[in-house]
Amino acid sequence: LLSLIDTFSSSYQESGNPVFLYWKAYAMYYNSIIYLQKGDKEKAKNELTQGIEALESIKEKNSEDCALLCMLYTFSCQFYAFPKVITPFSKANDYAKKAIKFNDNNLRAYYVAASLDYYTPQQYGGGKKAENYLLKALELNTSEIEENPYSPSWGRQECFELLTDYYIKKQSFDKAKTYIEMGLKDYPDSYILMRNQSKLAL
Repeated sequence: LLSLIDTFSSSYQESGNPVFLYWKAYAMYYNSIIYLQKGDKEKAKNELTQGIEALESIKEKNSEDCALLCMLYTFSCQFYAFPKVITPFSKANDYAKKAIKFNDNNLRAYYVAASLDYYTPQQYGGGKKAENYLLKALELNTSEIEENPYSPSWGRQECFELLTDYYIKKQSFDKAKTYIEMGLKDYPDSYILMRNQSKLAL
């Protein structure tokens, strides 16, 4: 990931193409996750902050930029206590709306909006929109990859994973089973889908 981040940085400096900032931020998001798994919360926060700064530097943001910014800001909420958490939460919410507004056929826009809603505590209005957002996302194509090879194609697997988490949490086990089976057909190596399948078998 560090090598990829360096490559994206140098590619952006050479070309000025903001798509490299997108992928740099995406890589830094996953690097942040790794640091967090290793117990280094400070490095995780710094890496994520740099990823956000890279994306924020894009002057003319599109739906994909906004969707990724929503995901990064949502993830960053864990690093802040109240009331400071209000700022990244508000930014995540704003970018989720913009991502859908800029392209209402963007699967990732609905996924990040669902994720934000899912992880928002119920007392603050969370958990009301996630299901509809995820079902909408699963009706859409992952990307327009044939038109632009640099376009992101992630999101569909994550939709199946989050939707089955949601149904298990709501004890809608029949729906969870249906979408686990659907998801595993396309993503048989998904750890989360296999984990959720094992939960239903208990």
